[in-house]
Amino acid sequence: MQQVDEAMVALAAEIQPSHLELEYMKAAFGMVQTLLLRQFPTAKAEGMAEVLALPK
Repeated sequence: MQQVDEAMVALAAEIQPSHLELEYMKAAFGMVQTLLLRQFPTAKAEGMAEVLALPK
């Protein structure tokens, strides 16, 4: 999960998105995280605290 968060931060820094674009990016990365957790359920216990701590 941390790698996904780091990728989002790096991408945002590179493209300087508007507020709306940033919200779309958060939603897209949230979907990616959900799919990763479904694919790798053992990561859920390790990464759930990180996911819950993400700004909504």
